[in-house]
Amino acid sequence: MSKLIEEYIEKYSNDAEFIAGGIVLGFSERVYQLKKQAGITNKELAKRTELSSGTLSKILYRDNPNVKLSMLVKIAMALGCEMSIVLKWKAQ
Repeated sequence: MSKLIEEYIEKYSNDAEFIAGGIVLGFSERVYQLKKQAGITNKELAKRTELSSGTLSKILYRDNPNVKLSMLVKIAMALGCEMSIVLKWKAQ
């Protein structure tokens, strides 16, 4: 990893918005993988979640750390998945 990236991560490692954005980004990446495996389009996923395509795109493709947890759960359920939140001790 480059020194610049390491410095950036260090600077924002205690910033809740930065961390939340990373969590949502990870969720979006996993949704992409699951959609690809199942052959599901964004249009189909929007229909399954009863969200508009625009809302779904805002959740999955924008840096939006304030997305409602219920929206993420709705997407997971539409993909036939369960979702959980894991709390773990911070690495020292």
